[in-house]
Amino acid sequence: AYCTSRMPRPCVDIVFSCGDEVLLLRRQIEPEKGNWSLPGGGMQKGFTVQQMVVLKAKEETGIIIGEQQLKLTGAATYFFPQRQDVCFTFLVKLEKKPKIILSYQHDVYQWFSFNDLPYTLQREQMEMCRDGMV
Repeated sequence: AYCTSRMPRPCVDIVFSCGDEVLLLRRQIEPEKGNWSLPGGGMQKGFTVQQMVVLKAKEETGIIIGEQQLKLTGAATYFFPQRQDVCFTFLVKLEKKPKIILSYQHDVYQWFSFNDLPYTLQREQMEMCRDGMV
């Protein structure tokens, strides 16, 4: 309990971009239930950051990617009532929109242009989405 309550949790976020749009998922579980978010999640023991991005991409979207497709775009700290996350964000540029297979954590997905990004995204997430569109 000490580590999870007093130490920041390392995690990864993925900006999937296709043309001038990015993929967002709407969460159907806490934290942030009902809000749009980037695919990603907490690190698991035994994985490198890049391996975790590949795993989370497949788990949350069904998209199969390789480590060579990843471009680190930044890191950000997010504060929740019960924890603090330190997220490494990676960009994955796609040539065409793939079929999306959602995990139990999300109920819907949507491709957004930068001007249409939901206001519930963290400021840092919006900036990284914008960076993925240029």
